[in-house]
Amino acid sequence: MARRVRARSRARPRRVPRRIGMFLPARHRYLSEIITFRSISGAHEAVRQLRRLYHEAKTREKKLTILRAVVLAANRAETAAKKHPSFSPEVRRRWKRIAQIYRSLAEELKHEYRREYYGTD
Repeated sequence: MARRVRARSRARPRRVPRRIGMFLPARHRYLSEIITFRSISGAHEAVRQLRRLYHEAKTREKKLTILRAVVLAANRAETAAKKHPSFSPEVRRRWKRIAQIYRSLAEELKHEYRREYYGTD
């Protein structure tokens, strides 16, 4: 007896994989209002606010959310500085500096997070 072959026409259509990137709308509005790429001084001010929010956070989830947002900000700034076609050299330097500012905060917060929740130094 021959085996029956299932017809795909009635089955659910195949899903086309979505392109997932880092330039998506903000998930956390309050963090997106703090993080800025407009100027270096604005990035310094955002770092101060984010550091304060991180230390005031009462739950692990909130701290991790802030940490992820800072890492994403650093990644966005680095990627834009490298790949944006219409950035002048001066603007690229500014965006790279902003990326360094956010990256240094991310490394600091990662270190604190690991020490607090994993006991590593």
